[in-house]
Amino acid sequence: MASRATLAIGAVAVAGLAALVIARGGSSPAGTAAPTTMDAAGPAALPAPTVPAPAPVAAPAAAQAAVAPTPTSAATPAGGAYAMDDLKLALADPSDDGTARLIDGLASDDVVVVGEAADGLVARRATGAIVALAAIDLDARPGVIPAVVDSLGKLGGAADGAARDAAVTRLLALLRSEKAKGAAAIPSTLLYVYEALGRTGDPRAVAPLTDELADARVGTAAKVVVVEALARLGATGSRDALAALRARLVGAPSPDAFEAELQRDLIAAIDQALGALR
Repeated sequence: MASRATLAIGAVAVAGLAALVIARGGSSPAGTAAPTTMDAAGPAALPAPTVPAPAPVAAPAAAQAAVAPTPTSAATPAGGAYAMDDLKLALADPSDDGTARLIDGLASDDVVVVGEAADGLVARRATGAIVALAAIDLDARPGVIPAVVDSLGKLGGAADGAARDAAVTRLLALLRSEKAKGAAAIPSTLLYVYEALGRTGDPRAVAPLTDELADARVGTAAKVVVVEALARLGATGSRDALAALRARLVGAPSPDAFEAELQRDLIAAIDQALGALR
């Protein structure tokens, strides 16, 4: 029987062998691999760990904004979506592009935007806008009547040739259509049309305006606007009609105090026009 010392040495040997096998990847003495160069030469130096390249760092938003190109103009929204901010950009741009974007503003659903766009076009004497102004359906958009009609008159006066013809044709058509509506017409629309026709400086406006002087459906206050438009047009051919209206007013003053005051205003306007139309 082996001594305890012998058994102890054997146990130590077995334990050492097992540790070596495990270190080399084996699981038991039976799986012991053949000696390798590493076993003979000692442990080899481990390769230096590979350090991954740092990922690109995105520039801060503020830095990106600093280098991003600034657009020269904003895209113009279509139709009714055109708003006040778009109008401001167009008004600030004196180029043809800015004028084109003002014309786009005439389609806005915002009545104020339409009015400001029309004023901007008049200020630029943008007679190219007459076609767009004349195409607006005023029955569908009554809120823009004052701005559109006024602009047609002013731009028509600044234009010539086909552009002026388009403005005057639209205003005369509007005069006829409003009168055909009778009681359904918007009273102020005719006042805007009378004034606008006078601003065009076109002789075609004289005859229809002169006809208004004898129309009993045209109120006294409205006839003041008609007389002023004829005077602006230099309508010397309307002198007889003006004189006849004056005679009727003087010969049949209204018993109503307010109407009588309006008649006096009309007489004064006629006298001024007759003095200018010599």
